[in-house]
Amino acid sequence: MAELTSEQIREVIDLYDRIQNQAKVAKMTHHSLKTVSKYLIANGRGKGIGGNQHYKITDEQILQGISDGLTRQEIADKYGVHVENLAKRMKKLGVHAKYATSEKQKISKGWHFSENGQKFIDKHCEGKYEFLAYKGRRYRIRCKKCGSIIERGKSTLKKYQTTCECYEEEKREQKELREARIRLMRSLSLIAELKIPKKCEACGETFYSQYKHQRYCSKSCKGRYRGGNFKNRCKKYNVFYDPSVTPIKVFERDHYQCKICGLLCNTDDNTWNGFFGAWYPTVDHIIPLSKGGTHTWDNVQCAHARCNSVKRDLITV
Repeated sequence: MAELTSEQIREVIDLYDRIQNQAKVAKMTHHSLKTVSKYLIANGRGKGIGGNQHYKITDEQILQGISDGLTRQEIADKYGVHVENLAKRMKKLGVHAKYATSEKQKISKGWHFSENGQKFIDKHCEGKYEFLAYKGRRYRIRCKKCGSIIERGKSTLKKYQTTCECYEEEKREQKELREARIRLMRSLSLIAELKIPKKCEACGETFYSQYKHQRYCSKSCKGRYRGGNFKNRCKKYNVFYDPSVTPIKVFERDHYQCKICGLLCNTDDNTWNGFFGAWYPTVDHIIPLSKGGTHTWDNVQCAHARCNSVKRDLITV
């Protein structure tokens, strides 16, 4: 380490006071960095190679800046030091975890702040949360609605929608309103259907039903007491079935006159078996379905229940 004269020392000090960089001073004066640092320290200008700048600020000034509510960057700008060097000083003082460069970075030890963290949270959380810090693959976020702080893993944020208690409560309320709306719509639709009058295809009486496709007023009209379930019988005997051929249409076509005996039918006769009497109109197949007859207009006729029962499976002449 070379020895400098008093004039050279004065030149180094004056140059350092102007540019505040001992590396540049060493280069401009053609001396080694160790030599420049030695004489700067001896004259109260620095304390170590590469670290003299952050010693321009004292510990009292750092603590005073913290008590005044200044951020780390604001303290560094105020006293003309580098923020990274100031962070080292703050770490030695034990205030590095309590104080950071901004309000967002006032977090516990081990958690870090990233500018890209908010973009990630906005992408996967629909802008409902504010990014605070990350620690490994764990993210700490704050709800913008209620202010609660929650922690989630990175994979959880990607796969599932993260929600806090306020959003869960909102979801429950929306679900209850949706279910109540569905119940109301169903009840209104049932009421509307009940108000629609329908005509029984077997007996011709008007009835009300909550089912859209109900064609008969009762089981007796639908079942065997009205001539049987013609569709299933046609399927059983493998014969043609015409759905337009209904009992009430057959009766109206034949004017409620029995084509077997020629007498009129009585729709009020219900003394036989509690469903209908001997003179009640029924649908008779001229050629029975069991013998190859079809359920079509040319093979059906109106007949008394008694006449139809006596005829059985014979062919009407």
